[in-house]
Amino acid sequence: MQILAVVFGVWLGAYDMRQGTLLTIDEVGSTLNVPVNVKDRDVFHITTEEYLLALTDLIEELVSVDHDK
Repeated sequence: MQILAVVFGVWLGAYDMRQGTLLTIDEVGSTLNVPVNVKDRDVFHITTEEYLLALTDLIEELVSVDHDK
């Protein structure tokens, strides 16, 4: 859920970043201060699957907003 919050927030123009753009997985990791795709040790990290699911959720939210207009 945190990944979606960051991606959606940037899309809306929060965090003093580029409004209307998508963050890369590395940018999300940097914003949350969490490593990305760590495979060689057992640590908390953002996986590619979690990032892609957040993008899917973002698309669903944007479609929902568009239908509410």
